[in-house]
Amino acid sequence: LTLEDFAKIAHLSKEHLCRIFKKSTGYTPMSYLKQYRILKSCYYLKETNKKISEICTLSGFNNISYFNREFLRILKTTPSLYRKECRETES
Repeated sequence: LTLEDFAKIAHLSKEHLCRIFKKSTGYTPMSYLKQYRILKSCYYLKETNKKISEICTLSGFNNISYFNREFLRILKTTPSLYRKECRETES
C-alpha cells in the first residue's frame, strides 16, 4: 500500500490525509501501517513455526533486512529473540 492508495480510498489529497491522520493518531499513515505490520508479525512469531523470512513476507515487508531493522527499532528486540522469549514465557 502506498500513501497515494490511502488518499485515493479516502478521497483526500495526500497532504490533507497526512494532516488528519497525524492529528487523530499521532502517527503518519505509513508509520502506523509499519507498526501494524510489526505487531502482525508478532502473532506469527508466537503462534506459528514459520521461518522469519516467511513471516516477513506475510506481514507485508519485501525485504528481510528492513523488516529486522524496523522490528528492532519498534520493539527493541530482534524477531528471533522475540520468538525465543515468548516460548520461554509459555514454558
